Amino acid sequence: MRQSPMWPQFEAVAPTLAYDKAVLGEDGAVPTQRAPRVGTPTLVLNGTVIPFMQDTAEAVPATFRV
Repeated sequence: MRQSPMWPQFEAVAPTLAYDKAVLGEDGAVPTQRAPRVGTPTLVLNGTVIPFMQDTAEAVPATFRV
């Protein structure tokens, strides 16, 4: 990956991984219990390259549906 032209972008966001782990916890599950408590309007975006992102992009908004 270090030879990839994207490497500088990967390095730039690497410090955020600690925050991702803190939010997701040890099991890495989508925080569906915490998501509805977010008080700020949030846009959920999704890519198609990594399959778990699709699951997350569907699970988070689903926690707000009544």
